[in-house]
Amino acid sequence: MKDISSDFKIAYDDTEINIMEHSVGAVPIYRITFADERKPLIITVTANLSKNNYWTSVPQGRQKEAEEIGLLITEVRKNK
Repeated sequence: MKDISSDFKIAYDDTEINIMEHSVGAVPIYRITFADERKPLIITVTANLSKNNYWTSVPQGRQKEAEEIGLLITEVRKNK
């Protein structure tokens, strides 16, 4: 993994989260650490044959957080 941009922080679920962007090959992934006691989370955008991209956690299991935080990341990236 290599860093492709600077880290940033955003508010989520009544806490601050730190987002670190990396890439695996050409695929961007995001490592999220929480200011509270939650375990770190890795998320990415998946692409499927129907062209419906969606945010998912790696490994799967924290889909709700992945979708919510992914939308926040999308907004931050649009405004850069």
